[in-house]
Amino acid sequence: MKTKILFAGNKFIGSNLRISRLINDNINYKILSYYKYSDSLKKIDWNLQALEPSAINFFNNKHAPKCNKYYIELLLDEINSWAPNLIISDLEPISAYIAKSLNIPLWYVSPLVSLYDNHLKLPGYLKLFQNKIKKYPKANKYIIYYPIIISNNFDHVITKYEKCDQNVLTNSYKIKQKLNNLLSIINNDFVLTSGETDFISDTLFNNRKNYIMSKNHDLESMFNCYILDRIGVAIHIGNINSSNIFINNNINKNIYNNFTLVSKKFEDICT
Repeated sequence: MKTKILFAGNKFIGSNLRISRLINDNINYKILSYYKYSDSLKKIDWNLQALEPSAINFFNNKHAPKCNKYYIELLLDEINSWAPNLIISDLEPISAYIAKSLNIPLWYVSPLVSLYDNHLKLPGYLKLFQNKIKKYPKANKYIIYYPIIISNNFDHVITKYEKCDQNVLTNSYKIKQKLNNLLSIINNDFVLTSGETDFISDTLFNNRKNYIMSKNHDLESMFNCYILDRIGVAIHIGNINSSNIFINNNINKNIYNNFTLVSKKFEDICT
C-alpha cells in the first residue's frame, strides 16, 4: 500500500510550486491549501480559505489561528477518515494543529525552516516571524527546502531543478508583468525571479546570474532576497527598506562566503 501524505500549503509565493515538485508516483497524496495560491497545482482537496475569517479559537491555544468551527470540524472528520500516515506542512499552522489533534506525524518542509536556527542574523521583519513559528506545534522532522546550505542544524533538500532558459521565471502573472518592464536593462546572461525558491534553484544549478525582485509582504520572497543578497549570488532590484539596508551594510558577510549547493532528493530524506 502506498504511503498516504497530506501536503499543506501556506500563503507564501512558492508554496504550491514547491508542493508540485514534492509529489511523485510512489505516494498517495491529498492537498490542503488555498485556492488563491494553487495555480501551480492541478487540484487541491481541501480549501483552507473556507476556514476563515472567524473569531473561534477552535484549538484552544492562544497562538493557534482562529477557524470557522463548522468547517474545521468537517475537515478534521474527513482527514481522520482518510487517515494519512504523515502531514507535510509548508509551515502552515492550521495543518500543524490538525496533525497534533489527530496524532499524525508532522514534518515542516520549507525554506523558512531556516528561521528555527537561532544563529542566523536576521532583520526585524524576519525576527518577528521567527518568534511566531517557534510557537507552532513541534514537528517530528524539520527540513530546509533550499538550494543553498545556510544552516547545518537541519536536513536540507531540493527535489529537482529544471533547465533555465527564460529571462523571467515566476508563477505570478502580476509579478511577470512588472518584471517584463525591466527586461530592456538586462542581457541574456541573467534571469529575473520574484522570489520562488524553486526558480532560484533553477538559475543557480544552470549557472545563470539572478536578478531578484521581492514580492512585498511575502515572507518567503523577502527571505530569499535577504539571504541571496547577503551571500552575493543574486542582485536584489526590488524595494529594500531602510532597516534592511542598514543591516546589509553592517553585518559580517564572511560567514556566508562559502556556500554549498544542495541537490539531495526528497525521497532520500524520507528513507
